[in-house]
Amino acid sequence: HVARHYKKYFGNLPLDKPQTFTQIKMPGYLSFDDMARHFKLMPSTLAQLNPALRKPVLTGQKYIPKGYRLKLPPKVDLTAIPKKYLKKKQKRSHFHTVRRGESAYLIANIHGIKLNDLIIANNLNRRATIYPKQNLIIPGMPPQKPQVKKTLPKPDKAPKIVMASSKNFPAKTSSKKKSDKAPSYHITFSPVEPVNKAEASGQQKKSAQAVTIASAKNKFVPSVVTGNLRIFDGYQKNGKTYGFIEVAPEETLGHFGDWLEIKTQRLRELNGLAFGRPIRLHQKLKIPLNKVNKDIFEERRFLFHKEVEEDFFSAYKLADAGEYIIQTGDNIWSLCQEKFEVPLWLLIKYIPGLDPDNLHPG
Repeated sequence: HVARHYKKYFGNLPLDKPQTFTQIKMPGYLSFDDMARHFKLMPSTLAQLNPALRKPVLTGQKYIPKGYRLKLPPKVDLTAIPKKYLKKKQKRSHFHTVRRGESAYLIANIHGIKLNDLIIANNLNRRATIYPKQNLIIPGMPPQKPQVKKTLPKPDKAPKIVMASSKNFPAKTSSKKKSDKAPSYHITFSPVEPVNKAEASGQQKKSAQAVTIASAKNKFVPSVVTGNLRIFDGYQKNGKTYGFIEVAPEETLGHFGDWLEIKTQRLRELNGLAFGRPIRLHQKLKIPLNKVNKDIFEERRFLFHKEVEEDFFSAYKLADAGEYIIQTGDNIWSLCQEKFEVPLWLLIKYIPGLDPDNLHPG
């Protein structure tokens, strides 16, 4: 509504003219820098014309995807791309879940990569600050043949440093027994506003400072991708490999089917789900790992969540923080969609330990 009737709210705004460009379909996986040199363009110009290309591609951590339609200036010479530039496969990335006591330098050494590469791949700050339970991309790791041990390692005997490898599946620890009485929550929430909004007044700047303090108190860092995104309890049966996952916010059977390269009906059959029956947050699902192995599935899943968060925070920023006491009739969906107008993943991320299915008034 506001976009269509912008004159009513903002007056006559000077609008940028639409960019003119030509497109060329990528015949294979290609380096961003190679394409900039081939078409004799500044990397910044090529990046500006192709906002869909993410930072890992722009920095060389990933190739431009095969089939991507690269936008170029209208008068550029569309010389055929030499075969020497074509790559057969995309660069692989694994990820590492940070444990307490680990540093970015230690993780880089463990995986045999440069600290600067780890910083760039994960958009870390100059101090390379990381947080427990944060999922880090480990760029450029060679793919390893997945193996499944018949006897899974016990959680209390896990090594201090967790390698992002497919040598074994992490065993999922048992959850705490739910109390008969549902816990009450004092929800701290953050409405959002567009990033490109005009500079705030002195009073608004003061509020922004308060948000920073509140965020630090709640250990909330927007750029950090957390959550249990790994496959656990892997096993083999009749020569086939299976594993289990816990459903995270924004995920659907369609996503799992795409990442596994199988039909969703196969997932419904494995989990006894009737057609049309939705999956629930934190639901345990069984998945097959024969067409796509553990590492590839986890990478695709991680990158999906990273893209969701990057897209959100490229358009919005946290504007305020406050306390809300659960009322009778409240549920997680009404809070997200009607009360706070924020995505579910943001609310769960901002309040670690929140159980959406167990809200209690007061």
